[in-house]
Amino acid sequence: LGRYDKQIQCAKRASAVIGHRFVGYRNVQIATALGYGYALTGDRDSAIRAIQNLNDILPRGAPAWLRQGWHLAAADILELIGRPGAAAAEALRGISGEHAVLHAPTYAGSFARWMAVVGLKAGLTNVGRTLRQLHDQLNSYDAIDQVEILGAILLWHSADTCRSGEGLT
Repeated sequence: LGRYDKQIQCAKRASAVIGHRFVGYRNVQIATALGYGYALTGDRDSAIRAIQNLNDILPRGAPAWLRQGWHLAAADILELIGRPGAAAAEALRGISGEHAVLHAPTYAGSFARWMAVVGLKAGLTNVGRTLRQLHDQLNSYDAIDQVEILGAILLWHSADTCRSGEGLT
């Protein structure tokens, strides 16, 4: 934790091994590690480049779970570099349309978090139901995802008390 320079170095070495070609989930892991590392060391341009480099090679036919995970990770990176509008737009791509359901439990926490953060503003109608479903399966997720799911529920519930409509009860 906190060794972002080492994280960047390791991700760069991994990237050099596979080159500028798509080989699957490894590309997402490398781009995420680079993006987070650059963002957390204040190198915004390199963080954006990490996102763009994967976007350039990510096939449209990649599995839905992989594309969803990348949208959510890219949204996190954009938020970390202070681009909340771009982050929300990217997150919306990861939680709506074909991605309105969670495709892989690995992304349960970030999926829930972005559902709660973006759902209200985007007018999504499935947020409360989705968060309930995630809560019903809470023990099947790792501890970090559990915390993110519970935090998302609290956020959604607090927003829900300010408006009428879908709630968690």
